[in-house]
Amino acid sequence: MARTFSTFKRSALAGLSAVAILGAALAPIPAFAQPIGGTTPQGCPVVDEHGNVSHVAPGTVIGLFHCGADGEWHFGWLVS
Repeated sequence: MARTFSTFKRSALAGLSAVAILGAALAPIPAFAQPIGGTTPQGCPVVDEHGNVSHVAPGTVIGLFHCGADGEWHFGWLVS
């Protein structure tokens, strides 16, 4: 008489499956780090024709570029 799966093998397979699913679910969680110099962005950088850098307020729109609340420029029509 050959048994296909014993109770122990079934439990081990279920446990390994649960660990694999949990590991796959937790793997894409990003790390959160604070930027050096504080957490408040001062706006998006803009360079003029003389090479001087200034910053514009978040929410400024230039063409399809939008200054985001994170202090970075975002491109596109559907940027909020």
